[in-house]
Amino acid sequence: MNDAAMIEASPLLALEGVGVTRTADGASLVEDVAFTLGAGESFGIVGESGSGKSTTVRAIIGLLPEGLHASGRVHFSGENIAGMEEARLARLRGAGIGMVFQDPLSALNPVMLVGRQIAEALRWHGKLDPAARRRRTIEVMRLVGLPEPERLAASYPHELSGGQRQRVALAIALACSPRLLLADEPTTALDVTIQDQILRLLDELRRSLGMALVLVTHDLGVIAQICERVAVMYAGRIVEEAPVARLFSAPAHPYTRMLLDSIPQGPRALHPLAPIPGRPPDPALRPPGCGFAPRCPRASGACTERSPPWRALGTGGGFACLHPVIAEAVAHV
Repeated sequence: MNDAAMIEASPLLALEGVGVTRTADGASLVEDVAFTLGAGESFGIVGESGSGKSTTVRAIIGLLPEGLHASGRVHFSGENIAGMEEARLARLRGAGIGMVFQDPLSALNPVMLVGRQIAEALRWHGKLDPAARRRRTIEVMRLVGLPEPERLAASYPHELSGGQRQRVALAIALACSPRLLLADEPTTALDVTIQDQILRLLDELRRSLGMALVLVTHDLGVIAQICERVAVMYAGRIVEEAPVARLFSAPAHPYTRMLLDSIPQGPRALHPLAPIPGRPPDPALRPPGCGFAPRCPRASGACTERSPPWRALGTGGGFACLHPVIAEAVAHV
């Protein structure tokens, strides 16, 4: 195999033992996260609020809030970018890795025209001359489905609807043609109809541009719509990873099963929702053993004594649980 083929065969993104701690008290917000993503793949990270999803994604690109410290290795295109000096990492953001945040209104500059904000991303990365940047700005606005891009380019963020602002944020992220897009709850602040439009757009752009996608969400329905593989996070750890089809048909971890049972399915009279009792632990007060044990109907004494080992499945992915939901899960270990 020649060098070019080896590079193509290797993962575009690979996390190894990624963790995030609070410097003030040493509390661990994320522990030992590992997964890989190939070029053009779509990967979802799902879990309740506080599970560590957004923190993990921000650690990938070096955008953690002050007071948090990341550890572990993050390989992008074969290079470890964890701990990379800020100047080099800033050049990678946008050009190699784009990011879309949950709240586009807070992510956009309220006193700068949206067209100029898109062009600024191109200027920062030394892309094109001023005239070409203006052309590319209109081109990428059309790409994300913004109507009358010339008019909207001369607007301020507050003059746009929520869905239009999210499309502008997506245009900024895509302006320099990144190979990987990180989308952190990109539809949470939008109504259901606009959510569906944005999700379809993300999927269409991923396929047409050959771009890889990491999508953070608390909604398994969103995962089913556009992701190929998914990692389920709880209390800062990945507790299950699987191809989406397998996860929905045969979840192994009790937490995954309970998440699926909490999704509305048909008339509520026929399929009542089953909310998960309790709430995730505070990272500073995480219990010993399995973090989900206090809420898990299948927990035993052993679950409170030690963290469950990761068990790989022959069907792809794996899980961390001493008492998986289905016996079939361990049959493939």
